[in-house]
Amino acid sequence: MKEDYQKEIEGIIGGMNCPKDFKCYKSNFKYICRVNIFGFEGVLECLEESYDCNFSRKYINKYQCTCPLRNYIAKKLEK
Repeated sequence: MKEDYQKEIEGIIGGMNCPKDFKCYKSNFKYICRVNIFGFEGVLECLEESYDCNFSRKYINKYQCTCPLRNYIAKKLEK
């Protein structure tokens, strides 16, 4: 991972609380929830079967991922 991304990710992590203890980050994004980017705003649709995540919000007829780290990873690292 590029050093500039690493610093940005550490900044995001420093400003948030993660109920999953940053499992995605600690696994080098091997264990990361599935999402789909849609719409002009680049909203993340949660594709997980369980929507009990603190960052999952009902959005029209889908669930939106509002996790700042997951949004960054999807948009910057395309994962």
